[in-house]
Amino acid sequence: SGNGEKLYASLCLGFEEAKGLEYSADSKALSEAFLKDFIADKKVEITQGDALEITDKYFSLADFAYMYSPMKDNEAMATLFKRVMDSLREGCVFLEVRNVYYRELKAKTGYRIPQHKGWFAVKKQDNKYYYKTSLEYDDWQILEKI
Repeated sequence: SGNGEKLYASLCLGFEEAKGLEYSADSKALSEAFLKDFIADKKVEITQGDALEITDKYFSLADFAYMYSPMKDNEAMATLFKRVMDSLREGCVFLEVRNVYYRELKAKTGYRIPQHKGWFAVKKQDNKYYYKTSLEYDDWQILEKI
């Protein structure tokens, strides 16, 4: 959840509620202070925890998931991305803004991850994965196995 700005932005974009996961106790406290009125109204919930350790069920609750490379280790990010991707429920869109670890992600998932360092979105639909990148503005493309 960082400082809470992305959670607030999601509410401004029309999402009914926002849930954030934050590793740092200090950042969680900052988010909670910033969003105290929304937390009181049960529009925002912030959980402190490690994204690599939290139960997969946490990720399966989302209709839309957003991440901005919370870790700067490419192997750890590929592991986290795969965890979230594997946990997506039907219809969920998962957006990662800084996909500089596409090589590691390709190796971990076995999918043909595009070689692009901008944002990368995955959608689960009909038990298949589809993707978009910041270079593609057309329909979702099927994410194929290697």
